[in-house]
Amino acid sequence: MTLEFSVMDCGGRRALVITPTEHTRVHRSRLEQLRSSPFDPRPGPIDQEILDVARSCAPAVHFTIFRGCDDAGQGSWGLADDVVGDDAIELSYYLLREQMGCYRGLVRAGLLLHLHVDWPARELAAHHRAAERYMAELRAAIREGGGPKLADPGLLADLWILRNLTLYFSVHFDALRDAFLPESLPLMERRIGRARQLMAAVPE
Repeated sequence: MTLEFSVMDCGGRRALVITPTEHTRVHRSRLEQLRSSPFDPRPGPIDQEILDVARSCAPAVHFTIFRGCDDAGQGSWGLADDVVGDDAIELSYYLLREQMGCYRGLVRAGLLLHLHVDWPARELAAHHRAAERYMAELRAAIREGGGPKLADPGLLADLWILRNLTLYFSVHFDALRDAFLPESLPLMERRIGRARQLMAAVPE
């Protein structure tokens, strides 16, 4: 998967925009691979590229925009046609879990919001269900770990990031810029202090 990186001015704040430049589909074979492989929390090559660019742009950028497609119709991301039914939710769950390392790194770099736009309806629905599943698992693990004061700080950070800093939309970014960002970005900025506090307790 190849990506294009650009910086967009959004009313006094700047976004790092990440756009696919080729059509990429995640097949069922990837789900089978993820099912059978031990979980590796380290960022993969694509996520590491995103982190490297974000760190090189910080502190001049304040949040990230992950686009599901480009405007020219030459690049897009999605699940392949052989991923059907509940497999779409399960694959999205594994992909989301893999991406948490990237989200953590972006928060460390000072990017306060992970905004996903231009997403196909099927992928959007699957990721919402996947996020619900993962957050439920995180809450259960925190309870089993003795509650917020005793649990693994990485669990607390991941739950906070998913609940407060990560959003998914099917509409084009331009449709959100005027109505959503003016009210939401100040709120996210108030939350970033708590996110940084949580991340400070998580080993790099």
